Formats: sequence, C-alpha cells, structure tokens
Amino acid sequence: MNELEAIDIFGFPPRIDALVSIRRELRSASDRETVSQGTGDTELMRVLCAQLFAIGSLDDVFLIWGAKQSSMDAAASIDVQLLCGAGLEETRKFLVQSLAPQAAEALQWIDICKNSGDFDDFDPHGYLVYLMRYYLDE
Repeated sequence: MNELEAIDIFGFPPRIDALVSIRRELRSASDRETVSQGTGDTELMRVLCAQLFAIGSLDDVFLIWGAKQSSMDAAASIDVQLLCGAGLEETRKFLVQSLAPQAAEALQWIDICKNSGDFDDFDPHGYLVYLMRYYLDE
C-alpha cells in the first residue's frame, strides 16, 4: 500500500470503520522502519498518522509517537503537530497524566517544538484543512 492507496481505501478524513486497519498498517510500517530505515515507507506512515490526527483521539498519540521515533526519516516526515489531533493543551495534559514510559519524551519534544514556534497559531481544525489540501488537491 502507498499513501494514495491509503487515502482511497480509508478516506481522508478516514471512515470510523477504517481505524483498526489504519492502526494496524501504521504499526506494521513502523515496525519495518525500526528494523531497517527506508523499509517502512515514511510517506505512507505520514498519511496514516494524518488520518489518525483527523479523528483526534488521544488513544493514538503513542502510536503516532512510535511511528515518528522509528527512524530519522520518519522523525523528519511525521510532523509533531500530528500528535495533537485532540488539541495541543489536551495532548499535553494527557501526556502529563500518563504513566507510559514514552509520555515524558513525547511531552518534552512537543514542548521544545512549541517553544521554537512550531505550534504558533495551531488549531487542529486548521491543520486538518491544511492536510486535506495537501493530500487531496495535489
């Protein structure tokens, strides 16, 4: 599957009944990328993360973070904003309260990016509009 097929198959924003498949595909691509950089298809991974961003579920924050951390290419391809589909402050609160070992690292990265201006004027709806234009108007 490539990024265009993921959009065709799952929709953008995705259909709710596609979420299980999107998550499975993202885990699989992340696992491949972790084992050998370049084998996970970071463009596909970015689209899958964008589809999860569109739903805005905090349950997907660690899945997206894991994909972002799977390689240097993935870290560059998967925007930090994709972690924050539920909103920046909501995501930060979720990470502060989480006992998951990767929560502190993800929170630290979000804060670094926020302090450097990556979240200036950020709102999930506006970012989704940007993503839809990027993927659907190409």
